[in-house]
Amino acid sequence: MLTWEFPPRIIGGIAPHVYNLSTNLVKLGSEVHVVTCDFPNTPEYEVVDGVKVHRFDSYKLPTPDFAAWIQLMNLNMQRAATQIIKSERKVEVILHAHDWLTAKAAIGLKHLNRMPLVTTIHATEYGRRSGVFTEYNQMIHEIEIWLGSESKRVICCSRFMAEQVNKILGVPYGKIRVIPNGIDPTIFTNLSGVEDVRSRFAERNEKLVLFVGRLVVEKGIRVLLDAIPKVLQKVDAKFVIAGDGYMRSEVVKR
Repeated sequence: MLTWEFPPRIIGGIAPHVYNLSTNLVKLGSEVHVVTCDFPNTPEYEVVDGVKVHRFDSYKLPTPDFAAWIQLMNLNMQRAATQIIKSERKVEVILHAHDWLTAKAAIGLKHLNRMPLVTTIHATEYGRRSGVFTEYNQMIHEIEIWLGSESKRVICCSRFMAEQVNKILGVPYGKIRVIPNGIDPTIFTNLSGVEDVRSRFAERNEKLVLFVGRLVVEKGIRVLLDAIPKVLQKVDAKFVIAGDGYMRSEVVKR
């Protein structure tokens, strides 16, 4: 499994997604190797809840910008994954890439080792930016199209994303599988102090709306901010926003 983030390195939602997916695949009897970027004070190799985690050097790569860093990161990722594949030649290996950030490593490994490639596309550049406007957007968009065409199966976490991947990236519906993100409901049972926490933010007669996520456009925070005045015209409510991101200053001002 190829991912640019894995706990404790958490950039966005891919890290918890891959962690929960990989650990549950282990519970179902699969042997799972995760190849990911290194992170301060974490070992190069460790077993996390049954998942074999391999971290490679990515922070010391001298690059002028993020796009260049991604290219070099993929070279190091492919090199690290190749060593694992060589040691696992006696068993069937399936490559699983996550988003465009690991595309070049995944496609290279697929062709060099003649292995099936499965990709989870969590979001598209078109969807994140509401279009493809710059050369930088176009670069990512083209990589996503390439990754989709090279993948034997493409996993999407919603029907909406499946439609985007089909219409925007040109991936045939026959290759797409929708597997929604799940939750473990047990972590929400028998919670203590819920009312105490709620009372800190709202009165008993008020609705409490909680937003938890990165403060970035693609998470819909601007839509929420625009909706608040309209909601307050109809119900008494308090809104709590928990998160951080490049839109934090805009959220605070509003």
